[in-house]
Amino acid sequence: MLIISAISPILIYLLIVIARIHYPFDLECIEGGSVINVQQILMGNMIYVQPSLNFIPFLYTPLYYYISAVAAGLFGLGYIPLRAISFLSSLGCFVIIYLIVKKETASSLAGILAVGLFAATYEITGTWFDLARVDSLFLLFLLLSIYFIKFANGIRSYFIAGLFLCLSFYTKQIALLSYLPLLLYCKSTKKSLLVLTSMIIILIGGGVLFLDYVHDGWFSYYTFFLPTHHSIEKKAIVNFLTKDILGYLAIACSMSLFYLIIQFSNSDKKNLAFYSLLAVGMLGGAWVSRLHIGGIQNVLMPAYAVISILFGMGFHTLQDQTRLFEPIKAKLLETSIYLACIMQFFCLLYNPFSYIPKQVDLEAGRAVLNIIGNIQGNIFCPASNFLPHLMGKKTFAHGCAIWDVLRGDNGSAKENLLNEIAQAVKEKQFAAIIVDREWPEGNEDVTIDDYYTKYSFYFPDENVFQPIVWSDPWHDLRPNYIYLPKPDEK
Repeated sequence: MLIISAISPILIYLLIVIARIHYPFDLECIEGGSVINVQQILMGNMIYVQPSLNFIPFLYTPLYYYISAVAAGLFGLGYIPLRAISFLSSLGCFVIIYLIVKKETASSLAGILAVGLFAATYEITGTWFDLARVDSLFLLFLLLSIYFIKFANGIRSYFIAGLFLCLSFYTKQIALLSYLPLLLYCKSTKKSLLVLTSMIIILIGGGVLFLDYVHDGWFSYYTFFLPTHHSIEKKAIVNFLTKDILGYLAIACSMSLFYLIIQFSNSDKKNLAFYSLLAVGMLGGAWVSRLHIGGIQNVLMPAYAVISILFGMGFHTLQDQTRLFEPIKAKLLETSIYLACIMQFFCLLYNPFSYIPKQVDLEAGRAVLNIIGNIQGNIFCPASNFLPHLMGKKTFAHGCAIWDVLRGDNGSAKENLLNEIAQAVKEKQFAAIIVDREWPEGNEDVTIDDYYTKYSFYFPDENVFQPIVWSDPWHDLRPNYIYLPKPDEK
């Protein structure tokens, strides 16, 4: 029963991926924006440019988009190449989690339980593992770096660990913050500390300076300035621990803590130091990301990964401890441990069909595309900016990328963007504007209702053609309204 509980989440995840990887519309609200980032690369354009209605990048370092561009160049621009990279990366994460736990415990069962728990967090991470987003690739590189540090076999291993750390950083910059505590562990081996710090300084520090130079300062604007100027979600300060961690993984956390306590009692404190610092880094990085408004469930993936690793090792350690008791008590304790693990998996059960698009969603998406195709001229569709491309039209900036600039900058970049939005409305530059919610004003002196007439899309019900991933602050993100230009007054 325990094995079934651990393997089932993995199989369910695989079935969901098979059922939805080919879906031709957004599974999550900015998947299409990721594809547009790749399109920029394939067109030979820079990603990090001055914010404009034409294009604004997301607030991530660029490696995922460049790797995706290679795949898209081979197989065609669209969702599938990007989702495939994330899916394969998530499988890589499963493998590394298993190998870490297996090497530490010599137990295949403990490794399977660790992988099963991580797979079981699929829903509470927003079903992010297989999306056209950076997170699975970032986590794979980070786990690979952690693996080579923990099981280092000479100076070569430290170089490999440093390389994977740099790759993780250039996929998502929070990797460096998540990793920093492990540098304290490396103090015991001066060569490892020297190698890692040198690679951080040269490859990350030097790389950032180079990318900033090439992009005229816009690289650091998007990857450092804007993220650090976004508002803090005060509820997340406490909710991270009480809801995100203990609310879902209380049993796993208890076993993880037990593992660390047992390591404290050992004469060799290396494992205690390594995994304590790893937990601080991975949980701390997730917490910092969760604090910012817009930091949704995907940022929890590193935290759940390290808890899954510790859970597997905690399970094995608890099993070992039962041998200290007489046979009858040992059997009862072992049964209790098994039941606790099964209960943990049970707490993470979800309905997989909720995350697979239905035929009615596909039909609704095609109906929206028909409307877009029948409109002559450029269409601004900020909530789903890849939709116009599907009908051979020009694409424009994604609404979330616009929002990132407007909420993080009070300088000239924001002012110029607002003026551009206002001018586009006033001059009726778009043949249609398609939005998910009411149109936000670009300028207090310009009201869109003076220049465009609003109409509503028809959908059979409120759930049809919505992005289907679970992202708690976001709802109703389908194209709900279309603004068409009013006739010019004579």
